[in-house]
Amino acid sequence: MSVRLQAAFGRGRAGSGSGRTYARRDPERSVLHRVVQNHVDAFRSELERRGRALPGFVQRELDRFVKCGDLRAG
Repeated sequence: MSVRLQAAFGRGRAGSGSGRTYARRDPERSVLHRVVQNHVDAFRSELERRGRALPGFVQRELDRFVKCGDLRAG
């Protein structure tokens, strides 16, 4: 690991005696996450109704973002 990465991320891993503990960030509790989760299907439906679609990479990122924080999704 480079010195720059060591400075940014530290040398040890959580639980390796470094004194660090894992702190879950709960992304599903953010306003952005809730807005996207609650409206992404309607947004896609409206695009489809208009004969349009999001690029594949945008659809994949939205799907990943909505699943972020869902511990059942891994």
